[in-house]
Amino acid sequence: MLANKQVPESNNVLTLEDGQRASKVMVVLGHNASGKTKLLMPLAFMSWFIRRSFQDIAPDADIPIEPHLASDSDVIICEVEFTLFLANKENIYRYELELTRTQVNRETLYVKDKRFKYVFVREWNEEKKQYQVKQQGFGFNPTEAKKVRKNASLIATAAQYGVAFAEELTGFSDRIATNVTMAGKRYFDKGVLGESTLFYNENPHFLEKLNTNIRRLDFAVEEISIKTMTLPDSSDGLVPICSHQSNGNNFSLPLTNESSGTRAAYSIFRYILPVLEYGGIAVLDEIEFLHPQLTIEVMRMFTDPDSNPNNAQLLIATHSQEVLQHVEKNQIYLVEKHDCFSRALRLDKAQGVRRDDNLYARYIAGVYGAVPRIS
Repeated sequence: MLANKQVPESNNVLTLEDGQRASKVMVVLGHNASGKTKLLMPLAFMSWFIRRSFQDIAPDADIPIEPHLASDSDVIICEVEFTLFLANKENIYRYELELTRTQVNRETLYVKDKRFKYVFVREWNEEKKQYQVKQQGFGFNPTEAKKVRKNASLIATAAQYGVAFAEELTGFSDRIATNVTMAGKRYFDKGVLGESTLFYNENPHFLEKLNTNIRRLDFAVEEISIKTMTLPDSSDGLVPICSHQSNGNNFSLPLTNESSGTRAAYSIFRYILPVLEYGGIAVLDEIEFLHPQLTIEVMRMFTDPDSNPNNAQLLIATHSQEVLQHVEKNQIYLVEKHDCFSRALRLDKAQGVRRDDNLYARYIAGVYGAVPRIS
């Protein structure tokens, strides 16, 4: 999401302490089955692995990853650079992970100080059948660090031992709010609606913000409230209730009886509202249940300093071509698949694309590719 120096300053970008710029909004477009979701999955996976792998994976279980079936190797490599504020200072980190389904081969964390220097390096020594771990200021007991399970992150494990830096990192990874899992995107079904209801019930502040946006965005809903009601199985459960007004009359419906767009907005705002308030990144896949204008309004909330005071970022995969009329070429990834192999290209890296091009018109005309080839 880094922008080059030619990108002019605007509300679309944020400036890092070292002078680099990053886009606040990035969109991913491509035809069906092009690999858009796969482009988002590494962020979701690394966020989960850093934060939850120690707790969520049984000691003898495989790591929930799947190499490409056509690959000659079973090794998967992920890497991410990110900023983190510690002690009122903005630091740039690089996290690298090399692993198979059965073990982590290499896990590293670097921090930038003129150049990148390691915070820790963890590597599997096949000859000794154990991990070699180097640390600089990470603070994990060296004896315990060598014993970290093959299927768990050193960071997630150190956090369980109360290592302060590791706890900061796991808290940061929790700021990646996404409807994407290691298995792909989560649809706005009963499971997601149920999780969203629990979230709003535990965070009435965000329920109030949800209602402000629901009214503002013309869903014909006056208010959504969370009520405890008797369910069909005779148990008590939390039920979101939507209140309406019509010709002076008031009536209400359970959220499950509302439109798919209303249900999607209920879940989508669960992801984006905390990120907008506290900072972080929302990674959302195919939010086409929203009208294209509402998708654009969600994007605008991330570029508006009033609604996004902490420079949160939005990364979305979509089929909505209208978004191209509201972003610059450095904010667009195009994904294509040939012979079951996906490639992603950021549009400002493509030759011949000018900043003043009509990106929407040229994309739908097929100039940039990443559209279905219908025969």
